[in-house]
Amino acid sequence: MTNSSIFLSSSRVSAARVALTTLACLMSAALAQLQAPVPNPTPASVPQLLWSKDLKAVGGLSILNSDVVYIGLDSKLHRVSSSGAEKWNYPLGDLGRAQPLITASGRIYVVAYDDTLHALTGAGKLEWKFRSDSDLFASPALLEEGGAVIASAKGTVTAVSSVGKLEWTFKAGGGVFSSPVVASDGTVYFGSQDGKLYALDGKGKLKWTFKAGSTLFSSAALDLDGTVYIGSSDGHLYAVMPDGKLKWRFKTNSFVNASPIVTTEGLIVVGSFDKSLYALNRAGELVWKQALDGPIAASAVQLENGKLVVGTYAGGLYALSSEGNIVWRVSSGAKLDTSVVVDPTGTLFVSTSSGTLAAYKGGSSLAQGPWPHYRNSVSGLGRELSSLESAKLRPKLDTKKLTMVAVPKPVPVVPVAATPVTPQPVTPVTPPTLPSSTPPVTPPIVPPSSTPPVVPPVAPVIPVVPPNLVPPVVPPVVTPPVTPPVAPPISPPPPVVVPPTSPATPPKVELKPALNFKRLGERVQIRDGAIYLPVVELLRVMGYSKGGVLEGKVRFESLRSKGGLTGYQDLSSDTLYAMLDDVMKLPGVTSRWVPEQKTLFLKLEDREVSFQLELGKLSAALKLPEVLQTK
Repeated sequence: MTNSSIFLSSSRVSAARVALTTLACLMSAALAQLQAPVPNPTPASVPQLLWSKDLKAVGGLSILNSDVVYIGLDSKLHRVSSSGAEKWNYPLGDLGRAQPLITASGRIYVVAYDDTLHALTGAGKLEWKFRSDSDLFASPALLEEGGAVIASAKGTVTAVSSVGKLEWTFKAGGGVFSSPVVASDGTVYFGSQDGKLYALDGKGKLKWTFKAGSTLFSSAALDLDGTVYIGSSDGHLYAVMPDGKLKWRFKTNSFVNASPIVTTEGLIVVGSFDKSLYALNRAGELVWKQALDGPIAASAVQLENGKLVVGTYAGGLYALSSEGNIVWRVSSGAKLDTSVVVDPTGTLFVSTSSGTLAAYKGGSSLAQGPWPHYRNSVSGLGRELSSLESAKLRPKLDTKKLTMVAVPKPVPVVPVAATPVTPQPVTPVTPPTLPSSTPPVTPPIVPPSSTPPVVPPVAPVIPVVPPNLVPPVVPPVVTPPVTPPVAPPISPPPPVVVPPTSPATPPKVELKPALNFKRLGERVQIRDGAIYLPVVELLRVMGYSKGGVLEGKVRFESLRSKGGLTGYQDLSSDTLYAMLDDVMKLPGVTSRWVPEQKTLFLKLEDREVSFQLELGKLSAALKLPEVLQTK
């Protein structure tokens, strides 16, 4: 669905819609009067405005490399550079507000009120078109095979192949303004004006529906364990389990047309028309609530430095800490109803309802949470990312660049020797633990009703349908290559055999060949009675993508499993450390300890690594993983 109000050609605006729009405006105004004004904070470091131009940007923004792609008031798709210089434009058949979808290969999928899905090259050349049955307000979602799922105002959901051929269609019980999202197992989720959340399998067959209390303009966000979060015009945020059963619901004081996100800390963050931004934990409990200066229809965005950025109808652009405190606020001068996007360099781009596009020096790229942005990425993919896509779309996972993490003072390395070790009094960084199992559009404001309301025109000649009518669109970040380079195969060295230390030591045990990090055990550190070891290279060899760190939390992902580790970055050596016990509990990892050779083996599928640990007579305060306690 789109990230804000929707513009319709004058021929499509009916008297009934105008009446609904008027009613919506009156309701919003009444709600605004009930809210106390929010103090304007004096920020310590407000982002620097790089430029602001009237580029007539009326839809959600997407990022293609460091360029911005958007639909303009002139009914054209535009691509502009990071400095705002136009590179090309492509004429559509009508206006549109949906966020363009940009694949890792650079292809652009865009929909508009011309009922058509357009597939373009990164240079703006048309590859093919696919005609739907009515207006397309919702942003398309990317299928794993490279095709796209689109949803129409008549409730028809369609899967189109990468070459423009019909794959399947499904008819919902009401119009669909909620942009579809796709889970890693191929399940397609979307909300409808009939108040139902739909789940379809990869062939377009209905799996289940969940009934909310009113229309669903919000685009869903997916969590690591498969939980689906979606907002409703009944004022609730719903958490629905993968089998369609209600997990919990949380009530705000007005419409929740904004799309939620899931942060690195495991918080579900969503805005409401009651002018507040909410953060809930995975149990549906309120962690914090922050009042802002106007209704919120756009999705928040989490940056790599942990900050949350969101805009309001009053034109305020806010940055909040992960604890919900306002860090800074700038005024855009006009309503903000689409999500902020951020390019790989950390530049923030934001468009207003007046058509202005502005760039701010943000200093931090997109976070690596389960669903940190509307549609999960600033390139608008609308689905869970694979390891390869993460590596392509989030190039900042290079540990050499992870210097913005708030890390405790370096702790002296304490080798795990045969003598007792006393943990040093250090204050560790203990970030929220990532869930062991597994992105957001801000819909427009729409009071409960079966038909989307209309908003006053932003341009003299083009009537506007308010955000009360359709969900807003969030832009995604795209990176060219589809398949990131794979680490070269590693030839396993011969088995590690340690000579017995005394005649009493049992005979040598023949170990299965494995990549041996023999000296890794000499680099371990002891913190709060637990063993920590350098993990990036170790897990990379096991098949995990490179780890990233945010406030002490390390994230790793393999092609078939995801996991989070409690860890920290030792700035003295620029090395990432994680708790050994957590490493051994990563999904799919098995471990075995050969005490005769003081060697620990870790295996993930067909990859196995080993390293030696001189445990010796450790102090009672040292907590050993269970497998190491085996005699």
